[in-house]
Amino acid sequence: MRTTSLVLALCLALASACDDTSSTSDGTVQVDTVPDAGTPDATGPLANVYKINPVEDKKVTSQVMLQHLTDPQGALSGKYADVWNCLNEPGGDKFNANLGGLQLAGQVCHLVQKAKPGSDGTYLEIKPPASDGDGNDSFAEVMAYHHVNAIHDHYYETFGLAHLKDKRMRTVVNAQVQLFGQWIGMLNAAYFPKETGSIFKQYFGVDLNNGEDAILFSQDTITTQVDPVYDAPVLYHEYTHATFGASVLWQPATDKYGLDPTPRALNEALADYLPSSFTNSPVMGTYSLAAVNAERDLRRVFKCPDHIVGEEHHDGEVASGTLWAMRQIVGQKVADQAIWNAVLTFGMSTNYEEAAQAFLDEVKQLAPDKESAVKQLFEDRGMIGCVRLKDHQDFEGATTGAPGYPAAMPTTFPDGTPSYIQYLVTLGDTTKEVTIEYVPDSGSIMGMPTGGAKGDVWVALRKASDPITYDYSGAATTSTAHAVLKGADEGTGYKLVLSGDCISKGDLVFLFLNKGAEGTLSKVKVTQSDTITNTTDNFSGCP
Repeated sequence: MRTTSLVLALCLALASACDDTSSTSDGTVQVDTVPDAGTPDATGPLANVYKINPVEDKKVTSQVMLQHLTDPQGALSGKYADVWNCLNEPGGDKFNANLGGLQLAGQVCHLVQKAKPGSDGTYLEIKPPASDGDGNDSFAEVMAYHHVNAIHDHYYETFGLAHLKDKRMRTVVNAQVQLFGQWIGMLNAAYFPKETGSIFKQYFGVDLNNGEDAILFSQDTITTQVDPVYDAPVLYHEYTHATFGASVLWQPATDKYGLDPTPRALNEALADYLPSSFTNSPVMGTYSLAAVNAERDLRRVFKCPDHIVGEEHHDGEVASGTLWAMRQIVGQKVADQAIWNAVLTFGMSTNYEEAAQAFLDEVKQLAPDKESAVKQLFEDRGMIGCVRLKDHQDFEGATTGAPGYPAAMPTTFPDGTPSYIQYLVTLGDTTKEVTIEYVPDSGSIMGMPTGGAKGDVWVALRKASDPITYDYSGAATTSTAHAVLKGADEGTGYKLVLSGDCISKGDLVFLFLNKGAEGTLSKVKVTQSDTITNTTDNFSGCP
């Protein structure tokens, strides 16, 4: 059903592992002792879990002891984890919602605590279901409970994160909705602070958070049949977000180039790196993210500005890969401790440059002989000294990785909110006219469209080789752009034709400005011509 597919796409979009190591000559990481996230201590009933995920464990479960339980009836509630199962059965709250003009009526899943011990006092009877897309399984509860405790104990005991001492994380598995008579799961995992609540509260008016910070998991019951709570590093990723809370690393920051997306990217990078370091595995999502070709390999070399587009998971790979490389230089123990020491000082707008300097300061204290090598690494990857200007290359049809632009911020940027990256084009000796074609599309999260109208996108232009910069010191924000123009609306996109004495041999820098809704650009094409078709010049008077 087309409407069902639309809602599924919308839901997919909105949701949004310790000893020293050393590097060998080929760059791989030698681990002195591999931490085992599933090793039981002397207390707690036995249960079956995947230590990592069904792929890496080859569908073989391991026995662990469920620690810190406090519920007298054996439900999976304890000192640090409170796990709920949202079943596709009667009993859940009903809703009527208007999503962008689409009126929807349905039911949210029924919250219960289904997993209980057997007659022997253990949870060993609970095993993986026949299908990972089973929306009513208890195995998801067991996975969530064990692995929330594993990552809590690691962060609290290894790094002394005092704010986690009495923190109990509400965790909901099998989150789903019933629409058009069909139960729909959404391949997603997300941390939702109590201040915002989950997408179920935001769009359906049902608070699965119960007024608490919470991690929600929902599997794809329609296509991939994948349940992300079966992927322990993904759970660790979301729990790491929760350790930062709602007060740090959540929003872009204004800077001299306009709007810097790297605070949000840093949030994702740390939530990838710290679990990967815990598990000693550099690939995030070998089971769940791999199902949609979105796994993130920290061994890849990404740099700023080349890899920056404004989508935080995508941009975060610059920093997560850099931190994994730092781990090879200084060892796991030093790297992780340096990172946590620094992170505890971060705020909402700490960017790559500030974070890199903070990491470097900690390395200087913990491993002074490695400071120079780490600094060079940060500079090589663009964590330090990144200028968000890169050579333009035409593209069309991109989704994941397409350049993004934020929603309008007219009080800060009266000419339109700058997109995150600027582009440089070198004009030829005989160029007299330049055409920029661009197609703004609806916003996206993790490469999926969020819906809504395309943005009202303009173009800032500078005839120079250096980027457009912003000055916030006066009563109004000013920039070094020589012109701000809008292309002609051709229905499917915009076409801006430039002519005038600013079009001459040399470099041209352009930056997209948004006066409307958040979105991405699905096409940008620049062509040069030695003839003029414009009847009136629109780009003249450049210094």
